[in-house]
Amino acid sequence: RFFAKDAIEKNSIQPSRDTQLQYDQPGCLHANMDLFKWTVKLFPWVPSRLMHETLELAIRARILDMRASPYDVQGMAPGVDLSPIKIETSAGRSEYKSLQAELWRDSMPLRTELLEHYDRFLELADGDAV
Repeated sequence: RFFAKDAIEKNSIQPSRDTQLQYDQPGCLHANMDLFKWTVKLFPWVPSRLMHETLELAIRARILDMRASPYDVQGMAPGVDLSPIKIETSAGRSEYKSLQAELWRDSMPLRTELLEHYDRFLELADGDAV
């Protein structure tokens, strides 16, 4: 999301915390991991089921992120498939794109529900709700 100082000038946009809503995309692995963070921040005003589902999504996103990284992470988490996704190949890019799209599809109902809980919480906080 944010770039090293040496790389800033090489990017056509300069994302910041102020423009995060403008540039974040629901398919972004890190934005999907953040759903869990925002669920935790609203707890206990969200159901524990949503906490569980956003945590599960965040774990899946982190695993995908690790598998597509340039580092050999195989064997770092016994029982977890951390086989590399070779994004430098067309097959690897295709696999990554497919798994990222799956995460995006799975995130959308969670994102919608979380936003509904935030809206309800803000109504209660403003005293507008009964």
